[in-house]
Amino acid sequence: MGEQLTEETLGLRTSLVDIIGGEGGSRALGLLANVRKSLWVAKVQWKILLNYKLSFILQIIDIVFNVLIYFFVGFLVSPSKLSELGYGTDYAAFAITGIALSRYIWISLTRITRRMQYEIDAGTLESIVVSGATMKIWVIGQSIFGFLWSSVWFIGTILSAILIGVHFYLSLFNLLEVLLIIILTVLAHVSIGIIFAALAIFHKQIDSVVLVVSFIMEFLGGVTYPLQLLSRIPGLYFLSQFVPFTHGIELLRKVMLVNTSMFDPELIYHTLVLLAYIPLIFLAFRVLDYYFEKARRLGELGSY
Repeated sequence: MGEQLTEETLGLRTSLVDIIGGEGGSRALGLLANVRKSLWVAKVQWKILLNYKLSFILQIIDIVFNVLIYFFVGFLVSPSKLSELGYGTDYAAFAITGIALSRYIWISLTRITRRMQYEIDAGTLESIVVSGATMKIWVIGQSIFGFLWSSVWFIGTILSAILIGVHFYLSLFNLLEVLLIIILTVLAHVSIGIIFAALAIFHKQIDSVVLVVSFIMEFLGGVTYPLQLLSRIPGLYFLSQFVPFTHGIELLRKVMLVNTSMFDPELIYHTLVLLAYIPLIFLAFRVLDYYFEKARRLGELGSY
């Protein structure tokens, strides 16, 4: 169902176009102006989200139900088997960390694509473009909003789990490591979200592509099962080592479930892999520019 625009929402969207299309000032302040515009994109999207109160409340309720599902599934899993694999004895904690990080990443990444598809469908992408905004500013702003909203989902999931008795190691030092792991995992995946948005500009309907990629990455990443089980199929286990999510969730689980530092020699490998994916962001922006210019030349920005 399309998004029904209220007067308040229409006003916010008009404000968004005015802000990102404004003059950036002197060259010295150009970067600061672009940062300000990106933050305004995120701020306006956040206000629009809160304007749809029923949808917002239902998404919060969804957090609680997701936690309860895996809490009860945990009664079917042998704690000793889980402990042998190095993840503690609580399957609920194991699964909830996987689901929390998975939803964090994919809500953030698919947000960019869905907004791009909506702007094209509603015929407003051209309005944003002719306002003088660049696609980079718009994408960065949408990314900031996506990760802010995903943070609410992630924190809500962990707090809900704690309230029903799921145990995590969350000392001050652990929390700092968790924050660093999330930042690295997000940066390692940002390029994927930007490429999805680039494909949506020209190819429009790419929901099936996003769905398949998300399924493959979650499967190979071991969201609901220990990754060691995948080693029984060497080919799949080998492929899983090229998935950045695999390394992010391994770090998060070791820190939150067994109180192992992410700087432990056995975990440094996962951190290095995440760092290796971050430079792909620059390549992703090149892909975005390519598809944007191609769609603009062919007059495809306003068609769906």
